[in-house]
Amino acid sequence: MKPQVKVSTSTNLCNHVLWTQETYESEDAIRLIAEAGYGAVDLDLAFWRLSTDYMAKDNWKEWVERQRDCAREAGLSFSQGHAHFFALDHCELLTEEERAFRDRTILRDIEAAGLCGVKWLVLHPESYCDSVWYSHSLSLEKNRELFARYGEAAAKYGVGIAIENMFIHSMPCFAASSEDLIELLDRLGDDSLFGLCWDTGHGNLNKVDQPAAVRQMGRRLKALHINDNHGQKDEHILPFAGTICWQPFMEALEEIGYEGDFTYEIHNFSKGFDQGFHQKAVVFARELGEYMLTLGSRGRRSEQPFAGRSGSIRLRQ
Repeated sequence: MKPQVKVSTSTNLCNHVLWTQETYESEDAIRLIAEAGYGAVDLDLAFWRLSTDYMAKDNWKEWVERQRDCAREAGLSFSQGHAHFFALDHCELLTEEERAFRDRTILRDIEAAGLCGVKWLVLHPESYCDSVWYSHSLSLEKNRELFARYGEAAAKYGVGIAIENMFIHSMPCFAASSEDLIELLDRLGDDSLFGLCWDTGHGNLNKVDQPAAVRQMGRRLKALHINDNHGQKDEHILPFAGTICWQPFMEALEEIGYEGDFTYEIHNFSKGFDQGFHQKAVVFARELGEYMLTLGSRGRRSEQPFAGRSGSIRLRQ
């Protein structure tokens, strides 16, 4: 993997303690992430709405500026961010009031991302039904209109928009595949402003050939949400704790020359730990990410020695 690729994580990695609703403040999370040795941090604007609603208050800019200043003092940059997300399917049922609230919130997120120097702000696409059922053509056109509008604000604030792959619930949805994402980017027609974010957990739920999807997206892949699950629900746990086969995925990232951050979205991994052990868990996750960045250039892992306590051993062919 290219040396500029950094192991990063979302501020939501440090949001809960012992599965309770007790939360860290975002600034505390940033400091903890810096102390754990991460190279960058992902500003999760969505979580802080759900827990504290800072972004809905009149002084929201003051809160955003505190995050920016805290990251700078800790020696970290916000190369990624995550915007709020709302209803992802049956969006044709949204009222005008709900649409207006959604747009105000996302536009505020884009401005916040600009204030923090976020390079790529991740946004979720939406799914629409026509009079019969899920409609790919209607979803494509509605998302084109939506992201074109958000793109005007993003260009103003110097932020790129990375559109994330979704996962199927009870019916088909838009952007469950890399093909959908690429088709939307083609309609938007500006690869300098719009890119793609691939969520590995969503890909696993959809039973996607994820290495093939990475190769299909190629240089349009700008951001990652690295997490694992067991193929049944969106667990957001640490890689190798679920059923994703990581070696081929890492090799595909190497092949396309991926240059973004290797960003975790694994908040359910760490929040069960006691506060006294939480930092060690966060450090372990970072060390695992650094190990994973070596996999793409190794070829067959079975050919590589593993240095254990009894010396170097080789895995069986």
